[in-house]
Amino acid sequence: ARLADARFFWEQDLKVPLETRAEALKGIVFHEKLGTMAEKVERVAKLARWLVETYPDQFQGATPETVERAARLAKADLTTGTVGEFPELQGVIGGYLAEAQGEKPGVVSALKQH
Repeated sequence: ARLADARFFWEQDLKVPLETRAEALKGIVFHEKLGTMAEKVERVAKLARWLVETYPDQFQGATPETVERAARLAKADLTTGTVGEFPELQGVIGGYLAEAQGEKPGVVSALKQH
């Protein structure tokens, strides 16, 4: 039964792009004094881009665009049915969804490592 549930949620999650799911983070409070998950993602994305632009030698092969994209999608899996049903997949399922939805390899790799 759990396997059937997992397959159902996976198939449903594939129908919605991660980018669209990221918009739903506006409704999830990260911390009362720090705002929503969407606001946290925005801060992390700006910081990640700044780091790559400021210290390119420390991030061989990474582009600011790829790093920022990965940061913007990193928490999107929190809004999936799969993570809702199987919370232990939080931070993992996003990489698999990104790969299945055609994201660039650098973004997929970052999400899987996240």
